[in-house]
Amino acid sequence: MLDLLSSDSIRVTFRAAARGKTFDTLRVIYHAAGTTGCIKVPVTGISNSTPVLHSAIPSQTAFMGRMFTFHIPDSTFVDGDAGDTLTYQAAGMPSWLSFNPLTLTFQGMPASNTVGIPLPIGIVVRDMLQASTSTSFVLMTQEATGVDEDQLLPEKVELFQNYPNPFNPTTIIRYQVPVTGDVQLVVYDILGRAVADLLNERKSAGSYAVTFDGRGLASGVYIYRLRAGDVVRTRTLLLLR
Repeated sequence: MLDLLSSDSIRVTFRAAARGKTFDTLRVIYHAAGTTGCIKVPVTGISNSTPVLHSAIPSQTAFMGRMFTFHIPDSTFVDGDAGDTLTYQAAGMPSWLSFNPLTLTFQGMPASNTVGIPLPIGIVVRDMLQASTSTSFVLMTQEATGVDEDQLLPEKVELFQNYPNPFNPTTIIRYQVPVTGDVQLVVYDILGRAVADLLNERKSAGSYAVTFDGRGLASGVYIYRLRAGDVVRTRTLLLLR
């Protein structure tokens, strides 16, 4: 019973009809001191659901001498919360493998000490309210025996995202060129001034890795540019101290 001369409260529990953000109106009918009335109370909230594994990731194979690239399929996880954004995190990766959570891409040049060893790679996804689920896939590294040499050569000029990124003080920059030619790799600051000439020589067709040492440079965003013949590729890296 409500006392008109004092404050009181009513607790109402209800289940949202849909997942995600909920907007509704609760109508309260009251009768007190011979008077009947109705008030409307706006109700907002969030009904959260845990992301769900929809499709398992099959085992993947990386070959020595060949750049390994794998993109997590969009159908791997589903989440019913309206407007939710899933964030991805990878675990259990060997040192030669990197993961970009923005593009959901694994990439790296296999190391010889992982040949024949099954590597379980874990993936964890979280929604905005930190509800999470996970899965894993097995990555195998094999020798390129029996594969034609032409198949090992890159098909185009490619400059890959450095790893780790952000970094302090060193990071690895990987690139590939499809034909023999002059290759130049330079790092610039955001004002366009060259701060490091990492490479300027003739390279055979193949995939390569260069270590960039940021000691002596200030924290911030830098641009690295690869020029191979007439082709130019650029990316950004972040130095954090």
